[in-house]
Amino acid sequence: MPCGTRTVYFVMHVTIAALLPPTRPAPAVVLLVLVCSVILAGCGGSPGGSRSLTIAPASLELAVGASSTLTASVAGVPASGVTWSSAAPAVAQVAANGVVTAVSPGSTQVTATLVDDPGVRGTIRVTVLAASAGPAALVSMDGGLTHTVALGDDGAVWSWGANLLGQFGSGGLQPSQSSNPVRALIDDVVGIAAGDHFSVAVRSDGTVWAWGSNGSGQVGPGAEGDWQTTPVQVSGITDAVAVAAVASTAVALLTDGTVMAWGSNANGALGRGTFTPTEDATPALVVDVSGATAVALGGGISQAHGLALLGDGTVMAWGSNALAALGQPVSTPASATPVTVAGVTGVESIGAGQGFSLVVTGTGDVYGWGAANVGQLGAGTVGAYSQTPVKADVEDVTALAAGHLHVVALHDDGTLSTWGSNSFGQLGIGADSGFRLSPQRLGVTGFGGVAAGMQFSFGIEAGGVPWGWGNNLNLQVGREQGSVTTAPSAIW
Repeated sequence: MPCGTRTVYFVMHVTIAALLPPTRPAPAVVLLVLVCSVILAGCGGSPGGSRSLTIAPASLELAVGASSTLTASVAGVPASGVTWSSAAPAVAQVAANGVVTAVSPGSTQVTATLVDDPGVRGTIRVTVLAASAGPAALVSMDGGLTHTVALGDDGAVWSWGANLLGQFGSGGLQPSQSSNPVRALIDDVVGIAAGDHFSVAVRSDGTVWAWGSNGSGQVGPGAEGDWQTTPVQVSGITDAVAVAAVASTAVALLTDGTVMAWGSNANGALGRGTFTPTEDATPALVVDVSGATAVALGGGISQAHGLALLGDGTVMAWGSNALAALGQPVSTPASATPVTVAGVTGVESIGAGQGFSLVVTGTGDVYGWGAANVGQLGAGTVGAYSQTPVKADVEDVTALAAGHLHVVALHDDGTLSTWGSNSFGQLGIGADSGFRLSPQRLGVTGFGGVAAGMQFSFGIEAGGVPWGWGNNLNLQVGREQGSVTTAPSAIW
């Protein structure tokens, strides 16, 4: 007999006994009560009986100041009328809606109880990590749509900007945005990348982890729901050396020179040789690519494309070709199978933006192809696109990063150049809202790295201090005040 119906049966039996004729022997009533007692004993006799309340996630780890939302269910059905409590509110507090906020380092037990059946409850352990003093010297950065991710030389990962979909990886959605770096719940990281609203990291052991928006499976098969607030391992990858991300697509470069991709497959962005499925959370090999030494992704949700630099200095490309970003005739709008880009050899590094691609050769020259409507190829001319790689008006470049429609480049003397769109000051040349067809040197020096987001740019000083400029509407440049920063300056 189901325990949930035990009280109903008891009442029914007692009622029937009470209605029996007076001539009915009394022992029958006694026997009936005894039977009911046995039934109750078999059900456990406590309010709630064998019912249990399950809390998700099963355990929680938060940094001081971070928050996360807990959910409760009974037999897989979301529970209503639940009260929450923390055994140690000084460590972690829990609100009536299940939102846990980390207060101070330590560990506590959080309990959920059904209001209408207090015997039904569930508990989880919440661990609060001490807040770090701040980032160590940065070795790399990457920008998404509205957030920035940065890697310290100690293997820690930090983010700032928007956190509405868990982009910080700190265990919650609070703060919703921040100009101050927030540490992600992951360590021992050697490489990072940012998509539109998610981030990807590779650890020294070759595993890949992701967090943030998961609308197209870009956080990988280990994620649950439309977003993930804590880093989760992307299963199926154990030997990665680098990662790249854009929009809702991610790729990982493996030690054997092959490439795996997951997330959105719009216009063949996963490079699987097919345009179906349109998205896939499970990583799979990019076809026909071997001997790769670097990877890059560029574009938007529907126009993402990928690049792979091969060991022989050539480049392969796949995905959207709407503006000749693959170096192919625009009559072929997309290719799900990687193709070799003609006209570029001796390449040492690569970059990709919205509908355009760039390479840096061993001689420090930059070549680009694809969209050219706002000077993003840096060749001094403007046009809809260029299928053929053209040389940019710049020399002695050692690295570059492409945003949505702009480029920031590092020279061998530690100076920076920018070109393309300046709609949000991302070129660092003042409040001019136009664009530059040719690279323009900035009046700063001493840099060892560059990075870019959609409409913002970064330079990393040789000592690991970041400089930022451009669109700061979501604090992604690291400024507390000002929607636009038009000149490079140190963030901290």
